[in-house]
Amino acid sequence: MLQHKCGRWLASVAILAAGVGCGQAVAAPQVVVNGQPIPSASVLIIGGHAMVPVREVFQRIPGAAVRYDGPHKRLILSHGDRQVRLHLYSGYAHVRGEGIPMDVPVVTRDGKALMPLRSVAALIGARVRYTGQRILVTSGPPETRVAGYRGPDWALSEARRGHLALGGVRLLRLQTAGEYQSLEERVSRVTERLTASIPGAMRQGRLQYWRIRLGEREGDPMIYVGDRGVLRVTDEDAQRQGISKQQLAEEWLRQIRTGLKRIYGDG
Repeated sequence: MLQHKCGRWLASVAILAAGVGCGQAVAAPQVVVNGQPIPSASVLIIGGHAMVPVREVFQRIPGAAVRYDGPHKRLILSHGDRQVRLHLYSGYAHVRGEGIPMDVPVVTRDGKALMPLRSVAALIGARVRYTGQRILVTSGPPETRVAGYRGPDWALSEARRGHLALGGVRLLRLQTAGEYQSLEERVSRVTERLTASIPGAMRQGRLQYWRIRLGEREGDPMIYVGDRGVLRVTDEDAQRQGISKQQLAEEWLRQIRTGLKRIYGDG
C-alpha cells in the first residue's frame, strides 16, 4: 500500500446529506469548508458515494489549486508538492504517473465536474469520517497511509480474476482470454477502451445509453460504446458459458449498461 508524504493543510469539509438515492442531488445540501458554507456546492450520491464539485470545494482549501486542462479534458488538483490528475469520466486518478482506481469516475452535472469525495480526499492525504448525516473531511498528518488506496496490486488482482471494472464499480466478469494472450491482458485492454470511449458517448454531462450497442466484427458480436468497439464476444466465450455468442453478447451488454447506470445515473 502506497505511503504518501503529506504536508499539513488545515482544511475541513462538512457535507450534510439526508435520505438520498443513487444519482439524486441532496435537497438543500450544505457544504462547509474551514467553517465557511459554500451555497453553490451541491452533493450528488452515485452508487452510495458522495460526489462534490471539485472547484468549489478544493479551491477553498488554503494552498490548494484546481486547474482545468481543456485539451486533455482533465482537472489538475495540486497542494504543496502533490498533484492529482482527474480525467473527466475516467475511473482512475493519476498520482505521480500511477493510475489509481477510484470508487466512482469523475462526472459532470450542470457544467460542474463532480468527484468522489472519499477517493480524492484520500489521495491528497485527507481523512473522511461519517457521523450521522455529516460527512467530515480533515487533513491527515505527514506519512499518512492513504485510506481506501487500492493501487496497482488491487487492479492486477481484479484483472487476473477477470473482473471488468470502471473505477471501483464492477461491470462483468470475463472468463477467457478471447483474442488476447491472457485473461489479464484482455481485461486491461477492454478497460482502456471502455474508459477512452465513454466521453464520446456523453452529451451535456449525461451518458447516452443508446450509444452502448451491439455490432459485429469479423463475424463476432462486438459491444460498442459510441463509435468504438470495446468488447468482442468469441466462440471460446460462448462455449465457456454454454450459450450462443449472440445471447452472451446481449447479456454482457445488459450488464455493462446496468453497471454504468450505477455510476452515471439513468441518463
